[in-house]
This record gives sequence, C-alpha cells and structure tokens, in this order.
Amino acid sequence: MQFLTKTESLQTLVDLPATGRGADDGLAELQVNIEDCLKRSAATARLFIKLIGTEQAAFLWIEEFGVWPSLENWPLFRTLRSVSDELRPLHEAPGHMFAADEQEALVSYLQLVIIFGWGGVLLGLENRHRLIVSHDSWASIRSLSDMPGLIETASKFGLPYLVTERSADTLAALGLSRNGEILNPQWP
Repeated sequence: MQFLTKTESLQTLVDLPATGRGADDGLAELQVNIEDCLKRSAATARLFIKLIGTEQAAFLWIEEFGVWPSLENWPLFRTLRSVSDELRPLHEAPGHMFAADEQEALVSYLQLVIIFGWGGVLLGLENRHRLIVSHDSWASIRSLSDMPGLIETASKFGLPYLVTERSADTLAALGLSRNGEILNPQWP
C-alpha cells in the first residue's frame, strides 16, 4: 500500500480515467443512505468495493474528517496505518493506493471511513466507477453502466437508495422509471 500527500492525490485523480466529481461527467448515480450501516459496516464496505469493481487496484482519498469527533477513534486509525509503516497524520497523507492483493486492507479503511463519519472517494484504477462517501451518512455510487445491477444489489442488501435526477433519462431507457417517477424508490 502507498500513502499519498494531498498534492500526490490530486495528481492521481488527474491521471486516472475516473476523474471529476461533477454532475457533467456522464456517470449515472445511485445515492445510498448508510446511516443504519454501522452494525454491518464491514459488509457494507465489501459491498461498495464489489459494486464499483475495485477487486483490482484502487485509490481511496479520505477528504473529510473531524466533522463528528465523537465517532472517531484516532488511536485505532493510527494503529492501522502504522501496520504499513505510515506515521504521517491523515491531513498530510490522505491518499491510499491499494494493490489488487490488498483487498482486506481496503475493506478495513473503508469500514473506518463509514464508522467514523468521514468523507472520501474510492476509485477503481481499471474503470470509471467511483464511490463517494459523505460525512452526512450517504454514499454515491457513480458508474457508466449497470445501473439496474446497482439498484438490484442495493435493494437485496436493504440499503435505502435514491437515483439522482441526472440519471432519469438512463433509467427511463432501462425501464426503471415511468413518467419521470422512479420505480420502487427506497429513500426514507
């Protein structure tokens, strides 16, 4: 695993095909409510990793922390980083590059992001899928393809979801919406 500074993380985003976080990037988006996922945070992290296809190399940038201090456990996080000989604080090295054989480490880091109420972005290095996790208990899965599969998986896992407006045309073409209304929305 590699730990990257903010500057190195920004350069990584520029170099990857899965760049940008704006609404004009052409990706369909599924927002998932993760407020009730604390009890199954490891399973949720594994599901997110599977959904965005990061079974290969992946990049995790933890951008938001300190928002909910009562949820954070800094000694635990520092211990996890020290296992990989990383002693710099998170604000100095917020980027985490995972090799294909480091999936369990990726699960651990993403699980802590969920539990601690942090925000970040997870990118598959081989595709244009991404996961954006917010400190406000939601995650956004953005993908060029397979919106029906994402919805089906979120439903099976019991994750409340919302399909964003910019994905409405895609959903209508896939038969997942009618007259502008999303079929079977599960957002609370």
